[in-house]
Amino acid sequence: MRVVAVRGVCAWIATLLVLALAACAPLPPKPAPPPAPPPRVFAGSLLWRERAAMPPGARAVVTLTQQGAHGARDLARISLPVHGSPAAFELEVTPGSVDASAQHLLQARIEDAHGVTLWRLPQAVAVPATGTATPLALLLVWVPPTAPTPRPETPAPAAPSAPPAVSALGLRPSGWNAFIYGEERARRLETVVGGGEVRRSYTGVLRQRLPSGAVIFTANHGWVRLTVSPGGCRIGGEHYAWTAMLEVTGATFRGCARGIP
Repeated sequence: MRVVAVRGVCAWIATLLVLALAACAPLPPKPAPPPAPPPRVFAGSLLWRERAAMPPGARAVVTLTQQGAHGARDLARISLPVHGSPAAFELEVTPGSVDASAQHLLQARIEDAHGVTLWRLPQAVAVPATGTATPLALLLVWVPPTAPTPRPETPAPAAPSAPPAVSALGLRPSGWNAFIYGEERARRLETVVGGGEVRRSYTGVLRQRLPSGAVIFTANHGWVRLTVSPGGCRIGGEHYAWTAMLEVTGATFRGCARGIP
Protein backbone atom coordinates (compact mmCIF):
# COMPACT_ATOMS: atom_id res chain seq x y z
CA MET A 1 0.00 0.00 0.00
CA ARG A 2 2.80 2.40 0.82
CA VAL A 3 4.48 1.70 -2.52
CA VAL A 4 1.26 2.54 -4.40
CA ALA A 5 0.84 5.78 -2.43
CA VAL A 6 4.40 6.84 -3.14
CA ARG A 7 3.94 6.13 -6.82
CA GLY A 8 0.76 8.25 -6.87
CA VAL A 9 2.50 11.15 -5.14
CA CYS A 10 5.37 10.97 -7.62
CA ALA A 11 2.96 10.99 -10.58
CA TRP A 12 1.17 14.00 -9.13
CA ILE A 13 4.45 15.88 -8.67
CA ALA A 14 5.51 15.04 -12.25
CA THR A 15 2.23 16.40 -13.58
CA LEU A 16 2.76 19.65 -11.67
CA LEU A 17 6.28 19.95 -13.11
CA VAL A 18 4.97 19.44 -16.66
CA LEU A 19 2.30 22.09 -16.16
CA ALA A 20 4.83 24.53 -14.69
CA LEU A 21 7.21 24.04 -17.59
CA ALA A 22 4.34 24.50 -20.06
CA ALA A 23 3.36 27.76 -18.36
CA CYS A 24 6.93 29.10 -18.65
CA ALA A 25 7.28 28.20 -22.32
CA PRO A 26 7.12 31.23 -24.68
CA LEU A 27 3.86 31.75 -26.57
CA PRO A 28 4.00 31.36 -30.34
CA PRO A 29 4.29 34.73 -32.12
CA LYS A 30 1.09 36.27 -33.47
CA PRO A 31 0.93 36.50 -37.24
CA ALA A 32 1.73 40.01 -38.55
CA PRO A 33 -1.27 41.95 -39.84
CA PRO A 34 -1.42 42.35 -43.61
CA PRO A 35 0.09 45.64 -44.84
CA ALA A 36 -2.34 48.47 -45.47
CA PRO A 37 -3.03 49.08 -49.15
CA PRO A 38 -1.30 52.18 -50.54
CA PRO A 39 -3.40 55.32 -51.05
CA ARG A 40 -4.91 56.12 -54.39
CA VAL A 41 -2.98 59.02 -55.96
CA PHE A 42 -4.49 61.50 -58.43
CA ALA A 43 -1.74 63.78 -59.73
CA GLY A 44 -1.21 66.17 -62.61
CA SER A 45 -0.58 69.77 -63.65
CA LEU A 46 -2.78 72.79 -64.32
CA LEU A 47 -1.97 74.77 -67.46
CA TRP A 48 -3.34 77.92 -69.11
CA ARG A 49 -2.36 79.77 -72.28
CA GLU A 50 -2.44 83.38 -71.03
CA ARG A 51 0.93 84.77 -69.92
CA ALA A 52 0.35 86.98 -66.90
CA ALA A 53 1.68 87.51 -63.38
CA MET A 54 -0.63 86.08 -60.75
CA PRO A 55 -2.25 88.55 -58.33
CA PRO A 56 -1.08 88.28 -54.70
CA GLY A 57 -2.79 85.45 -52.84
CA ALA A 58 -3.84 83.49 -55.96
CA ARG A 59 -4.51 79.82 -55.25
CA ALA A 60 -5.31 76.68 -57.25
CA VAL A 61 -8.21 74.54 -55.97
CA VAL A 62 -8.51 70.92 -57.20
CA THR A 63 -11.42 68.68 -56.11
CA LEU A 64 -12.01 64.94 -56.61
CA THR A 65 -15.74 64.12 -56.64
CA GLN A 66 -17.32 60.66 -56.47
CA GLN A 67 -20.72 60.25 -58.13
CA GLY A 68 -22.48 57.00 -57.28
CA ALA A 69 -25.93 55.58 -56.73
CA HIS A 70 -26.29 57.54 -53.48
CA GLY A 71 -25.36 60.91 -54.95
CA ALA A 72 -22.17 62.93 -55.25
CA ARG A 73 -19.61 63.69 -52.55
CA ASP A 74 -16.13 65.17 -52.47
CA LEU A 75 -13.43 62.60 -51.70
CA ALA A 76 -10.51 65.04 -51.55
CA ARG A 77 -9.70 68.69 -52.10
CA ILE A 78 -6.41 70.56 -52.21
CA SER A 79 -5.73 74.30 -52.21
CA LEU A 80 -2.21 75.50 -52.94
CA PRO A 81 -0.56 78.81 -53.88
CA VAL A 82 0.09 79.28 -57.58
CA HIS A 83 2.53 81.60 -59.33
CA GLY A 84 2.52 80.51 -62.98
CA SER A 85 1.80 77.81 -65.53
CA PRO A 86 2.17 74.88 -65.09
CA ALA A 87 1.08 74.27 -61.47
CA ALA A 88 1.50 70.70 -60.17
CA PHE A 89 -1.04 69.07 -57.82
CA GLU A 90 -1.45 65.70 -56.07
CA LEU A 91 -4.48 64.24 -54.24
CA GLU A 92 -4.31 61.13 -52.03
CA VAL A 93 -7.39 59.06 -51.12
CA THR A 94 -7.60 55.99 -48.88
CA PRO A 95 -8.82 52.94 -50.86
CA GLY A 96 -11.58 52.28 -48.30
CA SER A 97 -13.37 55.50 -49.25
CA VAL A 98 -13.37 54.75 -52.99
CA ASP A 99 -16.39 53.10 -54.59
CA ALA A 100 -15.06 51.27 -57.64
CA SER A 101 -18.53 51.25 -59.25
CA ALA A 102 -18.93 55.04 -59.04
CA GLN A 103 -17.74 57.75 -61.41
CA HIS A 104 -14.81 59.91 -60.30
CA LEU A 105 -14.34 63.44 -61.60
CA LEU A 106 -11.59 66.04 -61.20
CA GLN A 107 -12.52 69.74 -61.09
CA ALA A 108 -10.03 72.62 -60.91
CA ARG A 109 -9.94 76.40 -60.80
CA ILE A 110 -7.61 79.29 -59.94
CA GLU A 111 -8.99 82.08 -57.77
CA ASP A 112 -7.64 85.32 -56.35
CA ALA A 113 -7.32 86.24 -52.67
CA HIS A 114 -11.01 87.29 -52.62
CA GLY A 115 -12.27 83.98 -54.01
CA VAL A 116 -12.98 85.31 -57.50
CA THR A 117 -12.36 82.64 -60.16
CA LEU A 118 -9.73 83.70 -62.74
CA TRP A 119 -9.26 80.41 -64.62
CA ARG A 120 -11.30 77.20 -64.52
CA LEU A 121 -11.54 73.76 -66.08
CA PRO A 122 -14.27 73.96 -68.79
CA GLN A 123 -15.74 70.64 -67.67
CA ALA A 124 -14.91 67.98 -65.10
CA VAL A 125 -12.44 65.29 -66.19
CA ALA A 126 -13.27 61.63 -65.51
CA VAL A 127 -10.48 59.60 -63.85
CA PRO A 128 -10.22 55.89 -62.93
CA ALA A 129 -11.00 54.90 -59.34
CA THR A 130 -7.53 53.36 -59.06
CA GLY A 131 -5.82 56.75 -59.48
CA THR A 132 -3.76 58.23 -62.29
CA ALA A 133 -1.02 56.00 -63.68
CA THR A 134 0.54 59.01 -65.44
CA PRO A 135 0.18 62.68 -64.44
CA LEU A 136 -2.75 64.49 -66.03
CA ALA A 137 -2.48 67.79 -67.92
CA LEU A 138 -5.57 69.92 -67.26
CA LEU A 139 -5.97 73.00 -69.50
CA LEU A 140 -7.83 75.84 -67.78
CA VAL A 141 -9.64 78.66 -69.59
CA TRP A 142 -9.73 82.32 -68.60
CA VAL A 143 -12.93 83.57 -66.96
CA PRO A 144 -13.78 87.15 -68.05
CA PRO A 145 -14.43 89.49 -65.12
CA THR A 146 -18.07 90.31 -64.51
CA ALA A 147 -19.23 93.76 -63.59
CA PRO A 148 -20.75 93.98 -60.09
CA THR A 149 -24.55 94.15 -60.02
CA PRO A 150 -25.60 97.65 -58.96
CA ARG A 151 -27.81 98.01 -55.94
CA PRO A 152 -31.45 98.89 -56.64
CA GLU A 153 -31.08 102.28 -54.99
CA THR A 154 -28.00 103.14 -57.06
CA PRO A 155 -28.95 104.90 -60.32
CA ALA A 156 -27.27 103.72 -63.50
CA PRO A 157 -24.45 106.00 -64.67
CA ALA A 158 -25.52 108.53 -67.24
CA ALA A 159 -24.28 108.15 -70.79
CA PRO A 160 -21.30 110.40 -71.51
CA SER A 161 -22.23 113.61 -73.31
CA ALA A 162 -18.82 114.02 -74.99
CA PRO A 163 -17.43 111.54 -77.52
CA PRO A 164 -14.57 109.32 -76.32
CA ALA A 165 -11.04 110.64 -76.67
CA VAL A 166 -9.90 107.17 -77.76
CA SER A 167 -12.00 104.42 -79.30
CA ALA A 168 -10.50 100.92 -79.72
CA LEU A 169 -11.96 97.66 -80.97
CA GLY A 170 -10.91 94.24 -82.15
CA LEU A 171 -11.91 90.67 -82.98
CA ARG A 172 -9.10 88.67 -81.32
CA PRO A 173 -9.54 86.43 -79.39
CA SER A 174 -13.18 87.63 -79.28
CA GLY A 175 -15.06 90.81 -80.06
CA TRP A 176 -14.17 93.71 -77.76
CA ASN A 177 -14.31 97.52 -77.42
CA ALA A 178 -12.55 100.04 -75.20
CA PHE A 179 -13.18 103.77 -74.77
CA ILE A 180 -11.31 106.53 -72.97
CA TYR A 181 -13.45 109.41 -71.65
CA GLY A 182 -12.38 112.62 -69.91
CA GLU A 183 -8.95 113.85 -68.87
CA GLU A 184 -6.64 113.85 -65.85
CA ARG A 185 -8.51 112.86 -62.64
CA ALA A 186 -11.80 112.52 -64.51
CA ARG A 187 -10.34 110.07 -67.03
CA ARG A 188 -12.38 106.86 -67.31
CA LEU A 189 -11.90 103.57 -69.21
CA GLU A 190 -14.93 101.63 -70.46
CA THR A 191 -14.43 98.04 -71.70
CA VAL A 192 -16.85 95.69 -73.46
CA VAL A 193 -15.67 92.08 -73.88
CA GLY A 194 -17.30 89.06 -75.50
CA GLY A 195 -19.70 90.81 -77.86
CA GLY A 196 -21.24 92.96 -75.12
CA GLU A 197 -21.61 90.21 -72.50
CA VAL A 198 -19.07 91.70 -70.06
CA ARG A 199 -19.02 95.47 -69.47
CA ARG A 200 -16.71 97.20 -67.02
CA SER A 201 -15.98 100.81 -66.08
CA TYR A 202 -12.73 101.97 -64.46
CA THR A 203 -12.01 105.37 -62.94
CA GLY A 204 -8.73 106.98 -61.92
CA VAL A 205 -7.09 105.92 -65.19
CA LEU A 206 -3.41 106.85 -65.55
CA ARG A 207 -1.88 107.92 -68.87
CA GLN A 208 1.73 107.42 -69.96
CA ARG A 209 3.34 108.32 -73.30
CA LEU A 210 6.40 106.32 -74.37
CA PRO A 211 9.28 107.63 -76.53
CA SER A 212 8.01 105.42 -79.37
CA GLY A 213 4.80 107.46 -79.46
CA ALA A 214 2.67 104.72 -77.88
CA VAL A 215 0.29 105.75 -75.11
CA ILE A 216 -0.60 103.43 -72.20
CA PHE A 217 -3.77 103.85 -70.13
CA THR A 218 -3.65 101.90 -66.84
CA ALA A 219 -6.46 101.11 -64.38
CA ASN A 220 -7.28 98.80 -61.47
CA HIS A 221 -3.74 98.94 -59.99
CA GLY A 222 -2.19 97.84 -63.28
CA TRP A 223 -4.38 94.78 -63.89
CA VAL A 224 -6.20 96.53 -66.74
CA ARG A 225 -4.20 98.24 -69.51
CA LEU A 226 -5.01 99.75 -72.90
CA THR A 227 -1.97 100.39 -75.13
CA VAL A 228 -2.43 102.52 -78.28
CA SER A 229 0.53 102.60 -80.71
CA PRO A 230 1.01 104.57 -83.95
CA GLY A 231 0.81 102.48 -87.10
CA GLY A 232 -1.65 101.50 -89.76
CA CYS A 233 -4.34 99.02 -88.78
CA ARG A 234 -7.30 97.60 -90.69
CA ILE A 235 -10.42 95.71 -89.66
CA GLY A 236 -12.49 94.66 -92.63
CA GLY A 237 -12.75 97.69 -94.90
CA GLU A 238 -12.04 100.20 -92.09
CA HIS A 239 -8.61 101.81 -91.81
CA TYR A 240 -7.27 103.06 -88.44
CA ALA A 241 -4.20 105.14 -87.66
CA TRP A 242 -3.42 103.30 -84.42
CA THR A 243 -3.03 99.71 -83.24
CA ALA A 244 -4.50 98.75 -79.87
CA MET A 245 -3.92 96.08 -77.24
CA LEU A 246 -6.24 95.56 -74.26
CA GLU A 247 -5.00 93.51 -71.27
CA VAL A 248 -7.55 92.46 -68.65
CA THR A 249 -6.44 90.25 -65.73
CA GLY A 250 -4.12 88.09 -67.81
CA ALA A 251 -6.07 88.02 -71.08
CA THR A 252 -4.81 89.95 -74.12
CA PHE A 253 -7.05 91.39 -76.86
CA ARG A 254 -5.65 92.98 -80.04
CA GLY A 255 -7.20 95.35 -82.54
CA CYS A 256 -7.21 98.93 -83.85
CA ALA A 257 -7.92 102.39 -82.43
CA ARG A 258 -8.74 105.94 -83.47
CA GLY A 259 -8.79 109.20 -81.57
CA ILE A 260 -6.32 111.62 -79.99
CA PRO A 261 -4.35 109.78 -77.30
